[in-house]
Amino acid sequence: MCYFICEKCGEKIYPIDGFLSWQREDGILANFQIAHRKYSDPQNNACVTLFEVVDEDGFMGFIKYLIDCWGDGLTLEGHESLLRVFTKMYEYRNQRLKDLLYANE
Repeated sequence: MCYFICEKCGEKIYPIDGFLSWQREDGILANFQIAHRKYSDPQNNACVTLFEVVDEDGFMGFIKYLIDCWGDGLTLEGHESLLRVFTKMYEYRNQRLKDLLYANE
């Protein structure tokens, strides 16, 4: 079964139990992280459940959200956190696909 690792406690986190959160304030997007709800950074004031963004439609919806934010003039601060989240989402989706392809072997 596929899972993420909580960035705060280091434990497994399944999409139904986790959140992608970030800070959206004063025209800036920052501090993207994957964590259990109880460990989300208190400065982060925006979030979606991981379950909402791990499938194709949800992932594309999140990318559209980011593009809309940038089109509205918001800027990205500390791009490393968004890159880390995208990398984790890619790894999750890739593992999920492998699990489906090789389930009967």
